[in-house]
Amino acid sequence: MTLSYADLGNPSDPPLVFIHGLGSSHKQIASVLTDLGPRRLIAPDMPGHGDSLDFDPALFSFDYFADRIIELLDSLGIE
Repeated sequence: MTLSYADLGNPSDPPLVFIHGLGSSHKQIASVLTDLGPRRLIAPDMPGHGDSLDFDPALFSFDYFADRIIELLDSLGIE
């Protein structure tokens, strides 16, 4: 699956990945975390949330979510 996400700030700044809580989306995080200094904020919509609704609920686990974040960071070229 592909996660929807917000990528805010300068790509050359240190990245900060912020994962929302249950029932939220990247929109909540992006509206609250506005003064982080020189940071690149990456705020994904986790599976089943926001714009990332295409997922199999049978796969729902923290390991599954962690793997999706790793895939997202890999696709963005972030180690």
